[in-house]
Formats: sequence, C-alpha cells, structure tokens
Amino acid sequence: MRNDSDGNLPDVPTGPPGSTLQPIVIQPVPRKLAGYLFMSVFMALNGVWLLSLDAWSLVAWLSILLFGALTVTIAKQMLDPRPTITIDEEGIFDHANKLGLIEWDDITGAVVEGAKGLPSVRLQLRDPSKYRRRLSALTRGLWALHERRDSVWIELTGTKADAKQLVEVIEKEVRARWSARAVSL
Repeated sequence: MRNDSDGNLPDVPTGPPGSTLQPIVIQPVPRKLAGYLFMSVFMALNGVWLLSLDAWSLVAWLSILLFGALTVTIAKQMLDPRPTITIDEEGIFDHANKLGLIEWDDITGAVVEGAKGLPSVRLQLRDPSKYRRRLSALTRGLWALHERRDSVWIELTGTKADAKQLVEVIEKEVRARWSARAVSL
C-alpha cells in the first residue's frame, strides 16, 4: 500500500472497477497529534484552574469536559497504529471517524471543507444514513446539526494530506466509475 508521508498524493490512474487504482494510505503525523494533545491537556487543566478559583464555573466545567474528551480522543488516535484514511479499489476506508469502508458505488462527489490547518473532505453520498449509523451517538448528534445531510466528512486533521489533491483523486475515480456504468447501460 502507498504511504506518502510528505502529504502529496500520487498521480493515480483511475477507472471503472477492475482498474489499476493505486492504493493511497494517509497516516497520522505523530508530531501534529502531539501538538493537539498538548493544547487539549492545557485547556482541560485551565478549566481545572478556573474551577479552583470559584470563578467562571460553567466555562470551567465545559472546558474540562470538552477538552478532557478531546484529550482522550487524541491519545487514542496516537496509540492506534492504523492509517487515518485508505483509498483503494473497494472505496475509501475511514479509520478516524470509524465510518469503515465507504464504497465507490455510494459516492457521488467530494468537496474540500474545513479551516486552514483543520482540513476535511465532505463526501456526497447516495445514502449517507448507511454510513452515519456506524458513528458514535455523539458524532451522529453533532453531524445532525450540520445542514449538509447528504454527506459524511473525512477528517484529515493530524495528517499531511492535501485535501484539494484528495478531492481531485476522489472526483476522478467517481467520474470514471459513473462513466463506465453509463456506457455499460
């Protein structure tokens, strides 16, 4: 499998099922995750400090709960040896959100989203509920607040992957597969 540690995606030959799509493996970058872990621990401890002052108790508890949960999530990700994302002939395998395999036949498009430094790719799907059922209750609840109900998100935070290049690869593969399907009809 392909592991491109500098974040650049290869020029991938694409096509319909049976094509020679070269697998792409996107690994987390331990240094980035360590930075996020440090920041989340700092913010959780800041909440503890605010609580000890008997000041801003609501903010303190929210900080402790939110950043404490984030600390646990990042620590788990750091200990998980699996790649964040794997793209191959079967589809896109998302380990980060626990979406599992997102099959090519279900993907209708991809769009770059997220702020600079916190990139994500929004996958437009024929049946997003098929994949959303795999998410934790908390993640499902947060995603339900978002206006794009036809989609799921692939998080690239903590990797060097270029979201724009990844979308180009996904779109190229989706177009090739849908074109092959149209020709065969």
